[in-house]
Amino acid sequence: MSHEPRQFDLDDKRDRAILRFIFSKALYGEATGVYCGLSLYSAVSLPAAEFYIRQAKQELTHLKLIASVFRLLALTPEKPHSSVRFLSTH
Repeated sequence: MSHEPRQFDLDDKRDRAILRFIFSKALYGEATGVYCGLSLYSAVSLPAAEFYIRQAKQELTHLKLIASVFRLLALTPEKPHSSVRFLSTH
């Protein structure tokens, strides 16, 4: 039995569908995380505000990275699940 790592075949429709699913979930997770910047308005201290800003910037960086993966693969994200839309509305 071979234990070689498997790789996605970017020409295989099934593999591309799996990648689209995975990266869509990551994309919307990061997009939801960007909204932590709204918490800045309720920060009780300067260190808390700095934390929220740093976190939002990190999430935005991840969001841009995942968006670039979609462009490289010539894929479009799946629509977000209704629960993700709800969570991202604060």
